[in-house]
Amino acid sequence: MANTPGALIPVFWAGTDWNAGDNPADGTTRIITSVDGWYGSAPLVGNDVDLALSDGALLGLKTIDARQITLNGYLAGPRAPLLALVREVSELAAARGPVALTCGELDETGGSVPMLTAQVRADSGNCQVTWVGRYLAQWQVALVAPDPLLYEAGPRTATLTVPGGTTGRTFTKHYMWGYAALATNATTLLNPGTAPTRVQLVFTGPLTTPRVSDGVNTIALKTIGNGEVVTVISDTLLAYAPGGATRASYVQAGSVPMLLGTGSTTWSLYSSGTGSVALTWSGAWS
Repeated sequence: MANTPGALIPVFWAGTDWNAGDNPADGTTRIITSVDGWYGSAPLVGNDVDLALSDGALLGLKTIDARQITLNGYLAGPRAPLLALVREVSELAAARGPVALTCGELDETGGSVPMLTAQVRADSGNCQVTWVGRYLAQWQVALVAPDPLLYEAGPRTATLTVPGGTTGRTFTKHYMWGYAALATNATTLLNPGTAPTRVQLVFTGPLTTPRVSDGVNTIALKTIGNGEVVTVISDTLLAYAPGGATRASYVQAGSVPMLLGTGSTTWSLYSSGTGSVALTWSGAWS
């Protein structure tokens, strides 16, 4: 990171830029000196089993632990606003629920600054505050992101609807039976990152046995009535609706968990009715 306020990388924690440099309004200065653990992979667990009577090992299923992120920074300024900032950092570290941590990058192109985000909270380590003087405090807090991936700061959205009331295969007869073009509503989803990402699908009825497919795998639901709303998380097939309905109530047999791979992928809706499926996702980086 640069050490001059004009070139500080933005670091937003719970909506506040803790690397904003000088604040002329109250005379304080906020500078983060390092964000450790943001880049690189999260801790890996190979689960390999050593062979007892021969060389090597049996490869186990590799899993990825939570991402550990450590923030180090300084707070300086008049005593009263400085105390308020120190208390705010300590309160954030003690919060029970996760909040967004968003970091920017200086790409030196003069264009827009890309931002990546993760949901974090302080885990077992408390916030450490060291007073260097009455008007200067150094702080450090270790955060944990249960999801080891980093995501775009803003979500991407798309909507699938039923053109003409029906999607699926149409059959036509000329001089012989044949298959016509696939009549379907499709949209292209872009994941600009380096890791597959989940998609949230919100089905709004009426839709008759709706199926969403990426051309390889499919998520199929039962018929959804007029005005009924069902949300499905693509990678776990977790489905819920107002009132707390469970997955078994909606997701049909044969459905396969789906992830949006890197680059562009076409997702299609097959159904009849006048409802829609809203898709929400964010690019992901490993």
